[in-house]
Amino acid sequence: MVAVALTLASLVTRAAPAEPDTAAGQEFVAAMQRVRQHSPEPPDSPALEAYVLHDYLVAARLRRDVQSNPNDALDATVDEFLKGHATQPVARPLRREWLASLADRKRWDWFLPRSGDVTDASLVCDRLAGRLATGDTATLAQDAFVRWNIIQKPPDECAQVFAWLRSQGAVTPDLAEARTRGALAADNPRLAHEFITDVPAPRSAPLLQ
Repeated sequence: MVAVALTLASLVTRAAPAEPDTAAGQEFVAAMQRVRQHSPEPPDSPALEAYVLHDYLVAARLRRDVQSNPNDALDATVDEFLKGHATQPVARPLRREWLASLADRKRWDWFLPRSGDVTDASLVCDRLAGRLATGDTATLAQDAFVRWNIIQKPPDECAQVFAWLRSQGAVTPDLAEARTRGALAADNPRLAHEFITDVPAPRSAPLLQ
């Protein structure tokens, strides 16, 4: 994120070297360096606050704080920032990191209402885990199988929900065998070896060969 913002700052400065915001651009780069180094920060000048990339600086500070000291007040601040920049690229890395932090902290009351459109594999699994934790299981097995059937190594965040599927008897021998064969067809024997643990012994022998 910092690298992207620094690159953008460089491009803006080179594109308009005679513009009056050159000093603000330098101030922006220095501020981003302080974020990266976790250094003390002076208040932003009016010029920096008006700078075209100032939102990226704010987002970088919020990401740093989410990583180092997440708390209720910060969650409210991040939420407000994301609402104000919902369709803008500056919001995307912050949103992903914040949602992951909410899931790590089991803040399902915040996470679930804000994650309905996630596509990141880990966040999808976090959402499934949150639904399980909050008792929202009416269609959970169906939705979890969508993730379970993907022929890729599942994120660690899916482990709890997949264990729940097994405990419910939802992972049948036929489904487990089809999943394992899918990994073999994808020329991924390592993944097939992981998947085959769900296949009963009499049926797993041919697949092991």
